[in-house]
Amino acid sequence: LSSIAAAVLMLTCLVPDDHPLHLGFMKSFFSSPILQWVGSISYCSYLIHFRIIQELTLYYIQPPEGAFEISDGRTVEDVFRWLTIYFAKIYVAAIVVSFLASMFLHHFIELPGIGVKDAIVKWLCQVIEENQNTNQSNVATDKRSVKQNLLLVSGKEMDPEQTMEELQTVLDDLRLAERENFEQKVKIQELEEELQSLRNGKKKA
Repeated sequence: LSSIAAAVLMLTCLVPDDHPLHLGFMKSFFSSPILQWVGSISYCSYLIHFRIIQELTLYYIQPPEGAFEISDGRTVEDVFRWLTIYFAKIYVAAIVVSFLASMFLHHFIELPGIGVKDAIVKWLCQVIEENQNTNQSNVATDKRSVKQNLLLVSGKEMDPEQTMEELQTVLDDLRLAERENFEQKVKIQELEEELQSLRNGKKKA
């Protein structure tokens, strides 16, 4: 039931202002600076509150011997009254100690940890970006070398057999570079067509 109630409260804050379920005062309440501060330390409090309750009940706030026994004129109402006071003390003490410990953990452990995480993520992003730039530079270099080879092949007067060998070498280079750059597929197709036409001409001859 508590989970359903929390979900309904969240829904009233997240729906648009003109929605029938929208509750403006509830949204303003949960957006208050005090609750935002509580939310910032809530995770640390969640981690340590149960341990704090254990320490309080086992070592610091213990009931006297025979406190739960109904004897010597003590009634059931007296026992329940004492239990109410006992658990109220534990509850208040746990809240106070949990908040103090959570503030310490949040400011001296959680926030520095978040800073280290952000620095690591930033460094990793820079490394990835540098690797991408290096890969792009290598692809551009491969393009220039392939283009130079094409100009070299086209500028020479060679017999068909030698031309076929040169074109096959360039074609092999392009196929290797194809894995890094999809755009070179068009040039590969053109070279394949030219190589095929030379082969067909050689067969006719």
